[in-house]
Amino acid sequence: MFSNVIAQNQKPKNVLFIGVDDLRPELNCYGESHIVSPNIDKLASQGVAFDNAYCNVPVCGASRASMFSGIRPTHEKFLDVSSRIDQDAPGTITIPGWFKKHGYISTSYGKTIHGHGDMEQDWSKEPFHDRSRDNPKGYVTKENLALMKKGDPKKKIGNSTEIANVGDYEYSDGKIVLESIKDMDKFVASGKPFFMAVGFRKPHLPFAAPKKYWDLYDRASLPLSLSPKQAKGAPKGAIHTWGELRAYKDIPRDRNITDLGEAKTRELIHGYSACVSYTDAMIGKLIDHLEAIGQRENTIIVLWSDHGWSLGDHELWCKHSTYDVSLRVPMIVSAPQFKKEAGKRAKGIVELVDLYPTLCDLADIEKPSHLEGESFVSLVKNPSETLSDDAAYIRWKNSDAIKTQDYLYTEWYNKKDGKYYSDMLYDHKNDRLETVNISKQPKHKEEVKKLSEKIKVKLEELK
Repeated sequence: MFSNVIAQNQKPKNVLFIGVDDLRPELNCYGESHIVSPNIDKLASQGVAFDNAYCNVPVCGASRASMFSGIRPTHEKFLDVSSRIDQDAPGTITIPGWFKKHGYISTSYGKTIHGHGDMEQDWSKEPFHDRSRDNPKGYVTKENLALMKKGDPKKKIGNSTEIANVGDYEYSDGKIVLESIKDMDKFVASGKPFFMAVGFRKPHLPFAAPKKYWDLYDRASLPLSLSPKQAKGAPKGAIHTWGELRAYKDIPRDRNITDLGEAKTRELIHGYSACVSYTDAMIGKLIDHLEAIGQRENTIIVLWSDHGWSLGDHELWCKHSTYDVSLRVPMIVSAPQFKKEAGKRAKGIVELVDLYPTLCDLADIEKPSHLEGESFVSLVKNPSETLSDDAAYIRWKNSDAIKTQDYLYTEWYNKKDGKYYSDMLYDHKNDRLETVNISKQPKHKEEVKKLSEKIKVKLEELK
């Protein structure tokens, strides 16, 4: 039985909700041994890592709006980067608002809910952003700062990478950690439980990080994409021109150029890796402080990313597709009440929209009635289990997709009449790299029909 306040006979657990922008499961704890990520690896050893966690829409604004509201994206809401909860789902109480209602101090640091000013009433204090209007990309080198001044004042973009011989706290993510730690001390002193959402921007473009994190890697030895070409039989809808990356001054603007060459490709992969290691170090500082002040054993830690990222896979960069590399995200849940599960892996499919009900269950508070995801606390308790519908539902632009244990299927529809005109299917048991679209092969006709029907049923539920 729940009430509108934390039960008096138990000490409420804090929540540290760590988001990392554009992070695919490119981590040592996910089997990518070339990546230096000791702090996230440690967190995985203290909790349950989910091998099949998926975003519901592969762009930050819509993905975060869906996750923080607990509402799935549809053809009418949470469509793109500019999505806002207050516009697409007015009156909805978000995760921080719900925890605030239940006696928590709810605060935001860095990039959490994407829309500026969106649902700010749900936080206990004004969110800490640390982003300058004059330097929105967070550069620190003279070269990139000068390039921004010379270019289009609306874009304010320099190069796609930056190596700066500076300390950890010169970049925005370092400042976010300092502010988070300062407030954490205040909240502990107040005696109230806290819900702290800390959103790290790296490894989002530009790939800018202190030099010491670049020095962790030998550029020539970093692995390149295992699936650099477009999948055989992939429809036009699967392809985009990675405009987000082309906006940078050192990247060709010609959309017909799909091969950046090995030198630039390696530079970008090196930069992405360095940014992952930098963010890993900042996460380590945050969790180390939590432990130093004696709150680790009373704090639920959840690490998530808003979507994946293509590092040259399928001739693509950035997100914005329904390929697995754009949809699959790292997710780690470390809850003090489930210590015996520490270090285990969960194979069941979970979605970002499932986080809201899961957090409620972990913190032992009631769930609001509007939630459209399913709590996966049962998987934290027993990682070998699966949810009632072991599938993820994704939408992007004019497409709908479904991920099951064995397949990833996408349909494209005409916005005028709603009729589907193209599709793609990948067999993840035999072709995890998604090299061949098998949707038109006769032997997969029934599978396509079955997955298509599941999408239609889900869309009907959401009307």
